[in-house]
Amino acid sequence: MWCALGGIVLKPYAAGADEAGNPDHIEIDVIQATRFYPTAFDSNKDVTGAVFIDTKRIGDHVYTRLEYHSLVGTHYTVTNKAFRSERIISVSNDDDLLSVDRPFSEEIPLEQVDDWKGIEPIVEMDGIEKPFFIYIKTPKGNNIDPHSPLGISVYARAKDLIEEADKQFSRTLWEYEAKEAVIEADETLFTTDKRGKPVLPAGKERLFRTYTVPGTGDGGGQPLLREYSPAIRDSAMFNGLDKLFRNIEFQCGLAYGTISDAAGASAAERTATEIKASKQRSYATVHALQTALDRGFDNLLYVMNAICDLYDLAPDGEVEKSITWGDGILEDTDVEYQRRWAMVLAGKLKLEKFYAWYFGCTEEQALEMIPQAQSLFPPNE
Repeated sequence: MWCALGGIVLKPYAAGADEAGNPDHIEIDVIQATRFYPTAFDSNKDVTGAVFIDTKRIGDHVYTRLEYHSLVGTHYTVTNKAFRSERIISVSNDDDLLSVDRPFSEEIPLEQVDDWKGIEPIVEMDGIEKPFFIYIKTPKGNNIDPHSPLGISVYARAKDLIEEADKQFSRTLWEYEAKEAVIEADETLFTTDKRGKPVLPAGKERLFRTYTVPGTGDGGGQPLLREYSPAIRDSAMFNGLDKLFRNIEFQCGLAYGTISDAAGASAAERTATEIKASKQRSYATVHALQTALDRGFDNLLYVMNAICDLYDLAPDGEVEKSITWGDGILEDTDVEYQRRWAMVLAGKLKLEKFYAWYFGCTEEQALEMIPQAQSLFPPNE
């Protein structure tokens, strides 16, 4: 949904309750772009204010909670308001709950909805440097609204091409249907039923197409009987579709052969340099997505650390981020495993470095794993 909608919001919050009634852990809401409305940005185009929507249907009413976050300087305010819609008859899907045709009729106390009990109407904090939500956008230039700091779908540039590919695929299906082999025959060649309709061979009705041909039979010439089996232009049709697929791949930053025919893509890339450049597109695209998420996780850790300080959920101390994305695009993971393990056996790579790479942990954590692993496997394994 992040890639498809161009952005997503992570909103951590304190949850649960200990014996004293205080929160005891952190949970994270993942909010799609369609349920998030930015209201303010800073000089770096980062979102500093937003409204989040939560809707629930109870009986014949839709209840909506608006949660407004605002960061001005280092002063942070969270405002919650609840509303009840006019009485409704039916709702077909969740999108209808947000329809402008269903205006809020009145504001209600938050306590009126069980799930919203305990939510403070207004919470204010000072000394906050970042909002308590993280908006992560896709690393694509916004060609729809160049002045907007919001992200766009990873396939936004290929929208017209995708529509054209869909049309081309429909044409290809019609080519098969229109040129399906049949035998065209005069109705006089068949016996008829009580209603005068020709009786076709059982189980082979689809093979025949009957006509009433004037001037044939007893009063004229030979009845019509011919085969209809024109050549199907499937190769040309699919070749055109495959070229559209390759254009889509290029516009989306993907390697040839991702959705197009891999054999055709290989034929189009006649040199090793071209093949590497094609795969490099996918690598660059995925790497950019990972980098965007990585920056978002930095902000997420900041907010979670601030929540821990506010509710005393964890001892004071530094936070260490450890992320291993791996690389399955330009690198064969199995081959890389064998290569690194051979270096371990040859004494050219420390075992803790191998464990740290394989398990995505620090070398210190890997050192703690080595004794346990050696107890499970003999040294020669």
